[in-house]
Amino acid sequence: MPKPKLTDLDLVRLRCRNAWQAARAGDVTAAVLADRYYAQVLAAAEDQPDATRLVMFGRCAVLLEVMSDMRGWPHRVRGIGR
Repeated sequence: MPKPKLTDLDLVRLRCRNAWQAARAGDVTAAVLADRYYAQVLAAAEDQPDATRLVMFGRCAVLLEVMSDMRGWPHRVRGIGR
């Protein structure tokens, strides 16, 4: 039996879930923030059209990916600057 084809929304939700799991792996504070943000996006996306949900999950994934990438940075570093 062939597997059903994943849609763009399925792929971005999977990306968001993977980013959430990676962001939780940092420390307790990061896990709390990641859990809260991910839960808010899941709740808010429930009654939205697919196009809006796609954007919401995409933005959530980017935020959570940045959270996990920033792990271990010195506190004074907030981004790339001059």
